[in-house]
Amino acid sequence: MKRFRIRHVQAIEDLAVYLISNIAEEFSYNNLCKVTKCKSVHTVEKYLGYLEEAFIFFKINRFSFRVREQIASNKKIYCIDNGFIHARAFKFSPDIGKLYENIVAVELKNMK
Repeated sequence: MKRFRIRHVQAIEDLAVYLISNIAEEFSYNNLCKVTKCKSVHTVEKYLGYLEEAFIFFKINRFSFRVREQIASNKKIYCIDNGFIHARAFKFSPDIGKLYENIVAVELKNMK
């Protein structure tokens, strides 16, 4: 928070909790803007970039042979560690399939 001089701490905390509760799900920046109650989509993009820079989350584009479709389509969000998901996610029961998908995505990212 200090490093990037974030003034609205609650917004980035809401974003992190929402993302960690919806791991391995598609998201759009407009939807995240509504969740965090930020006025600008660019702010949400910056906040997500800060969380990626802190090595908490990473996003993956949907596959397409066309670059324009990759950029325009929704992305999927993954967490670096499943322990974060167990510690902070708001879940009634664990979704084992999404946890496995998260593990596979992390391992594939580490193979690059």
